[in-house]
Amino acid sequence: MCSSNPEVRRPSNEESGLLQWLLQKDFQDVEELRAQLDGILVESIDDDGSIRLYPQKGSPAGFAGLAPVEGRYEDADGITVSLLIHLRNGFLHELEIYKDDSTFIALRPAEAPTLRYATARPLGWS
Repeated sequence: MCSSNPEVRRPSNEESGLLQWLLQKDFQDVEELRAQLDGILVESIDDDGSIRLYPQKGSPAGFAGLAPVEGRYEDADGITVSLLIHLRNGFLHELEIYKDDSTFIALRPAEAPTLRYATARPLGWS
């Protein structure tokens, strides 16, 4: 499950906190995904803060989809920034961070005054 890429590392405190926040609520197979966070390694993908995820432990989730959970917040200019966890074959694969208009993200998620949360089902946005 681990890459041999030398850029693979332990997640920062901010990255770990964001992953834990996105997996805080109960939804289908969330326990399996939470278990995959134990000892997880990451690799930076882009300047927006997206990271590839390399779980070292756990079993695959049976979630029938690619992105079971999403967070959103408004950047300093009011444009929405989205935070999505992607799965591959039931394992955590990527934390994608992007701004709807693809411009520079001024506020990191930890700096956002309000984060909104949604699961694919059944909870919806809160």
